Amino acid sequence: MHIRGLQEVLSKALGTVAKAIATHNTLPILENISMKAAGSVLTLVATDLEISVHTTVEVEVIEEGAVTVPAKLLVQYLSLIPQGTTVDMQLLENLTLLVKTPFSETKMRCLPAEDYPLIPSFEAETTVTFDNQELLEALSKVVFSTSTNMTRPILAGVLMRKRGDKTSFASTDSVRLSEHIVFDGQELPDFSAIVPAKTIYEVLRIFPRDHQEQMTVSFTKNQVRFALKDVHIISRLIEGEFPDYAQIIPKETKTRVVLSVEELTLALRRVNLFAKENNNNVKFALEPDEGRVRLFTDTLEIGEDSAVLATEEASGEAVTVALNAQFVLDVLGNIRTTHVALLASAAFSPFLVRCVTKGREHDDYMHLIMPLRVSS
Repeated sequence: MHIRGLQEVLSKALGTVAKAIATHNTLPILENISMKAAGSVLTLVATDLEISVHTTVEVEVIEEGAVTVPAKLLVQYLSLIPQGTTVDMQLLENLTLLVKTPFSETKMRCLPAEDYPLIPSFEAETTVTFDNQELLEALSKVVFSTSTNMTRPILAGVLMRKRGDKTSFASTDSVRLSEHIVFDGQELPDFSAIVPAKTIYEVLRIFPRDHQEQMTVSFTKNQVRFALKDVHIISRLIEGEFPDYAQIIPKETKTRVVLSVEELTLALRRVNLFAKENNNNVKFALEPDEGRVRLFTDTLEIGEDSAVLATEEASGEAVTVALNAQFVLDVLGNIRTTHVALLASAAFSPFLVRCVTKGREHDDYMHLIMPLRVSS
């Protein structure tokens, strides 16, 4: 194998697929990137056996061939070569990669291409197309609610469900629940699949949000593929039945207040400094008649704190709910509106957070938190 290409082209492509490589691998070859040159295309693949990332770039192929190259070393080495530099890569007979530029030359030990894990072929059965920015925003607004407790693996993923002209994304760890609906306008047969949270985080890490492109999400019986331009991420799906969460979402609530996201975030962070030793337990006193929300906590070992926030809108009865403050901060940190609506009915009833823009409550996103059961 012998190829030639620009530093910025090779560095970007190799850096993209290298993100699939796990920090610790039991198989040495999983520390490598599969590199195959044919025609005028260089195909790069990296995997951790659960997720694989593929990309292709146009290069000058002097001699076709394939090899696996040390990912971390090659990516770091190319990052130290100036942009605009032509990089020449040639595989020598002793599985050594010769990397040359007009001002440098290095050799790297490689492993045989035939020893690299076989990546199953992907024959899409269903494909949905999304606006790239809209899809990534939807994923970021739900993935943080997935469970990290692997005793219930079904909760360690995001449910993608297609119904009519919309796709819903939902996740829950049994204490909180996030749901976002995207109206994609594509009438396809109904289907559902559970995508591992790990895969979603890789999608968010690899694909840039500023691309004005369409992303396709394709499914087989047990795999999913996210594709944006020349980059593909392929992952297994989680098998099993996702909980029927619709039954726990209140159809109506007794109390509703609207607050500034920025003001609520800062106040909650302050109060939570004192609540961290008490499982982040912060009490939210919604007081519509007073036009305010009070946040307060007390911890014998540290002290106490409280904050009062003026509401933009308020209606209903006064109610006090104890919540895990970090859960509220998680949702506030993943939405893009300037205001949120907080909705509650009683101390131990589901507590809802919805996005608000210019006084209008969004019906495409909902976050639910189960209150903490504490003494008053």
